[in-house]
Amino acid sequence: MGLETLLTQDLEYRERRTLENNHLLDVSDLKTYFFTKRGLVRAVDGVSFKINRGSVFGLVGESGCGKSVTALSILKLVPDPPGKIVAGRVLFEGEDLLQKNEKEMEDIRGGKISMIFQDPLTSLDPIVRVGDQIVEAIRAHTDLNSDRAWEKAVKILGEVGIPDAEVCAKQYPFQLSGGMRQRVMIAIALVTEPHLLIADEPTTNLDVTIQAQILTLLKGIQSKTNTSVLFITHNLGIVAWICNELAVMYAGRIVEYGSTKSVFNNPLHPYTTLLLKAVPRLDMCSKSVLESIEGDVPDLVNPPLGCRFHPRCPYAKKICSSIEPPMIETEEAHYAACLIYDKEKWGSS
Repeated sequence: MGLETLLTQDLEYRERRTLENNHLLDVSDLKTYFFTKRGLVRAVDGVSFKINRGSVFGLVGESGCGKSVTALSILKLVPDPPGKIVAGRVLFEGEDLLQKNEKEMEDIRGGKISMIFQDPLTSLDPIVRVGDQIVEAIRAHTDLNSDRAWEKAVKILGEVGIPDAEVCAKQYPFQLSGGMRQRVMIAIALVTEPHLLIADEPTTNLDVTIQAQILTLLKGIQSKTNTSVLFITHNLGIVAWICNELAVMYAGRIVEYGSTKSVFNNPLHPYTTLLLKAVPRLDMCSKSVLESIEGDVPDLVNPPLGCRFHPRCPYAKKICSSIEPPMIETEEAHYAACLIYDKEKWGSS
């Protein structure tokens, strides 16, 4: 073997290792099912994606497509029964979280990985002061004593934009507005300086002004700390503003995956295209009509065979109802699960 060949192989190896090391989270073929009286619900059915260090990754799709279950699966918080992670791998900093026991996961949850849940009112303990709830998170993952932990709790409340942080720390969740409660949830999530922050619909039930404040806060903190973020939402406008990369989910599966810029400028999957046509844009003329997606989201107890979107797809052919489309890279780092891009199968149908 010549020297030139050896140098080329070494360079390829180092480039591959650099890319692997840049991946903070690597989810591969994740499957989470719910065993119910109605039958087997395939809530997450073969989901794969990677999140780079310092990146904001968006997971977007209609309600019920499996976004939140994916997040809960990463943290092994799926209620069992009826839910069960039946297959897959979740590599976080090179270690498979699905192979860890509950004690090991308790050290990771709230420490290296934090999560902001949809509804802060139900996530916060109504009979415990705000500051004490933050102190609990701090002491669970650090060696700080109560006094130092309280000082840190007050400080983080100020950093997330809460005025009179000392007063707020002594209040109960029901005494705060929705926006303030959400800031408290962000403070709890960030106080341990996590490597990954999972934000599950963090602006749900907030008015648009407060939504903008919360999103600006999250974006500013992420830029300052370089924390990786998994941002779960159905709002494409939020994704366009805050995310570097995104995956589009439909009926438990990812149908498109790529950089935010490439997906918005050149949507590949018919579902993504229709989603974007249903969202108003500033450059639309006043006479433009928003389009809706015909049909209904499939029942995951008995999902359609082949492509799960084919009953609603305007381009569907007979072959779409019999073959599950693979994820195909149609341009650099831009993938879509659609037979349109499998020229051999599509052309023969």
